[in-house]
Amino acid sequence: MIKRVELDIKFISYDYDEHSLCLGVLTVTINGKEYRFGHNTNSYDCTTGKYMDGNYDDFWRSGGSLDESYVEDDSWILDYEERKYPKWMLPLFPRLIEIFNKNVPHGCCGGCL
Repeated sequence: MIKRVELDIKFISYDYDEHSLCLGVLTVTINGKEYRFGHNTNSYDCTTGKYMDGNYDDFWRSGGSLDESYVEDDSWILDYEERKYPKWMLPLFPRLIEIFNKNVPHGCCGGCL
């Protein structure tokens, strides 16, 4: 019989610029060890084309939308490329997006348009 191991995942913070809600750094602990997802733009090295902060890439995108006269806030949506993460982490993403939605304001700032 396979024993199912329950992981303790806790939200620590989400740091973002007020004009770029979707571009922030999520910090959580998983079984007491700290992990960060997402990047600050100042950690990008133009010469290497890589972020130098040691964080994992983000795994979310806004579910909100924007048209000429209305901004609609909606839940964050799970969005990631499996190859960018260790295999042990992949089953955690549904729980991580749930934690993200509970702790990060929903929105669509329109900054990308």
